[in-house]
Amino acid sequence: MGWSQTVGHEIYGVPLSAQFTPLSFDYFPKYPSEVNLSRGQMFETRHPRKPHLIVGASVYRVLKFGYFVAEIRTNTYECQSPLRFSYHVTSPYIFPCGFCEEMKIELIPPCEPGRNKAQFNWNDYLTRYKVGPAPLKLIPKV
Repeated sequence: MGWSQTVGHEIYGVPLSAQFTPLSFDYFPKYPSEVNLSRGQMFETRHPRKPHLIVGASVYRVLKFGYFVAEIRTNTYECQSPLRFSYHVTSPYIFPCGFCEEMKIELIPPCEPGRNKAQFNWNDYLTRYKVGPAPLKLIPKV
């Protein structure tokens, strides 16, 4: 619970008055300081409930120390009910836009009513929705 309060992530079901021991900065993974995420930036990620899929996702909320809340909206039930989950920018399960195309892996694209997977292109999508890619190429993967 100290993690949640330290990084600024809301905890549901706990009284607002509850206080937990904050964690020190040394507890968190290091990452390049030039990586600045902002709401709406897009990336590719392994689906947390269906780990055999890689899907398009967006930054929903930026937390502290490199953590963020991601949102998945695909042309399935998630288009109406998005799936949100937390990641750190150094996670091995997040990738820059274009990763799947480069690796020749199928991507489940973000929700675009009236369009199918075969019509999806990151450059077109980013331009049409006036969003940018998350700067994940700056983060070395181990």
